[in-house]
Amino acid sequence: MKKIEGMTERDLLAIKGKELDKEEIFLWFNVSRAGWVHDGDIKKPHAELFGLCSNGYFDCQRILCYPNLSQILAQQLVQKLEDRNIRKIGWVVSSASINSIRFAFAVATILKAVHIPIVEIETKDREALWRTIPSRAKVLQIEDMIITGLKVQKIRQLINVKNQNEVEFLPLVGALVHRPKKLEEEPAKKVVGLIEREIWEVRSEECLLCAAGSKRCNPKTQWLELIGIG
Repeated sequence: MKKIEGMTERDLLAIKGKELDKEEIFLWFNVSRAGWVHDGDIKKPHAELFGLCSNGYFDCQRILCYPNLSQILAQQLVQKLEDRNIRKIGWVVSSASINSIRFAFAVATILKAVHIPIVEIETKDREALWRTIPSRAKVLQIEDMIITGLKVQKIRQLINVKNQNEVEFLPLVGALVHRPKKLEEEPAKKVVGLIEREIWEVRSEECLLCAAGSKRCNPKTQWLELIGIG
C-alpha cells in the first residue's frame, strides 16, 4: 500500500471521521517536512529563508500535493466551523495561488458549494477568474496560509468592486495555517486555522537566536540538521 510520509492510505482513511487537535495536525506537517517551530532552546538551530531569520517554517505544498490528505484536512476545517452556519453558504472564494485553490476546492466539495479562485492584483495580462456571485449569497473565504490578513482584505475588496451583486461574507476566514507575529493581532476578519503559531522573521543582526550562537539552517536543504538529526 502506498505510503504518504510514513502513513498508509488506510491510516489516513481511519482518521477521516476523527476530529484532530492542532498538535496532531502540526505533527503531520512536521513528519512531512512541511512545518517546524523552534522550541525556545537557544542552543538549537533556527530557520533561515530569503536572508531572514525565523522561529518557524511552513510549506503547505508539501501537504496539499496529496489529494486525499487535502480532503481530510478540509473535512477537519469544516468540522471546526460547523457551529458557525457554514452549511448555509453556497460559495467559497480563495486567492489564486495553487495551494489556496487546492485547499479551498476541497472545502467547497465537502460543502457542495461553488469555488472561485480570485487573483488579488489584476493586470492587462492577468485578470481575475470570474463568475458572478448571486445577490445576497453567503460567501466563505478559504486560504492555505494567512500571515497578515492583507490578502484576505484584497480579495474581499475586489469582489465588492467587481461583482455585479452585493454578497454576504461570513465574518471569518478559514485557513490551513494561521501564522501571525502575534495571535492577538488578528486581521480585520476572524481567522479560524487548523494550525496556529506565532512566527517572527527578522534580519540576522536583530535575531536573538543568532546573538546566542544558534545556527541558521535552510529548512528546504538542511531539514535534518534543523530538527536536530543531521
